[in-house]
Amino acid sequence: IPHLTFANTFGGTSPIGERPLYFRQHIRWNFAIGECLIGESLIGESLIGEHTATRSYPQTIDKQNATFDIIQQMLKHKQIRASHSQYSAPVLLIKKHDGSYRFILDYRKLNNITIQDNYPLPNLEQAIQIVGGHQYYTKLDLRSGYFQIPIREEDKHKTAFITVHELYEFNVLAQSLKNRPPSFQRIMSNLLLPCKKFCLVFLDDILIYSDSFAQHLDHLNQVLAILNKYNFQLNPQKYEVAKTSIDYLGHTISNQGIKLLQERIDKILAIPQPTTLNQANAFIGAIGWVGG
Repeated sequence: IPHLTFANTFGGTSPIGERPLYFRQHIRWNFAIGECLIGESLIGESLIGEHTATRSYPQTIDKQNATFDIIQQMLKHKQIRASHSQYSAPVLLIKKHDGSYRFILDYRKLNNITIQDNYPLPNLEQAIQIVGGHQYYTKLDLRSGYFQIPIREEDKHKTAFITVHELYEFNVLAQSLKNRPPSFQRIMSNLLLPCKKFCLVFLDDILIYSDSFAQHLDHLNQVLAILNKYNFQLNPQKYEVAKTSIDYLGHTISNQGIKLLQERIDKILAIPQPTTLNQANAFIGAIGWVGG
């Protein structure tokens, strides 16, 4: 594959890590710098069910103002638009530790009448075992990945949500939709199918693994060429390139194999000894993935 030209430069120290100049010269990146951008991908559909409608939930003035600000940002980035739909789902705002609000859509009624998409997510126990033992690893993250997948025009009205002032609908794959994860996984798996032998895709997390630096450069170029072709945007704050050891989905992966992240081990060790059946079930759930 021909070398691709580097599309973006970075001020100060390069975040690329190992051999930064080489990567600048030989790899074309597609980063979303600053605020979230819609990727306007050329693929992807989300099929949804029948008609549902719910009134808006009451909100304090503070939450109304916060909702307005969030809506304005989504309108600015063309993630939503004004709607005249018969559908409507209410909005919830949950305060986070930093005082800001998490914007949540209550799509329970819509999800109840939506046909389940059973496309599988990767079996992480098996996938993690496969990727251990290689020499180089690169981890990529899509910037607001779900919002880079457009919804079919004829389905957009089904995503309508209502606030105390207005009705809107999504142009892109909305949060809380029942089939959001399998739809997204199908798109990414099919998109990167040519790279399957050296690329693990779990939703918007992409891991590339290779046995030599030259091979890794070629693998990385192949993945980025596909992402660039469909104008997917990467998150410049959440990626690591050509590492010999990397943390991925709760594990440290290297040429020595795989091991559980120490912070996950510490959290498990910190769980008090169960004294009830519910506590015992919670403990078993916490360690279930560890045991494989």
